[in-house]
Amino acid sequence: LNTGGDLDLGKDEHKHFLKTKKALEVVGITVKEIDSICTMLMGILALGNLKFNNNDKDAAVLIPSSKEWLELCSNLLGLNRDALLKSISTKAMTTGKESY
Repeated sequence: LNTGGDLDLGKDEHKHFLKTKKALEVVGITVKEIDSICTMLMGILALGNLKFNNNDKDAAVLIPSSKEWLELCSNLLGLNRDALLKSISTKAMTTGKESY
């Protein structure tokens, strides 16, 4: 996914994916729930394509070419884009009961 372009699944991967979906149905997971699981996984995997640089204050800044990935992630995960960006680009440190 990181290289872009279409993902060409081989016959084996497609067959394994269909078997996995069938197994999930056998254990009682509905097709709608399977679709939700797959959507959530796609959103999580897309997070790995986000790239950041540090600015002069050593803060993480999303590089412009990652904006489409951020939009995709927020849509797939059902999150507000700006809130998602803030949560993954803000440094937090907790010591004892205090957070910085």
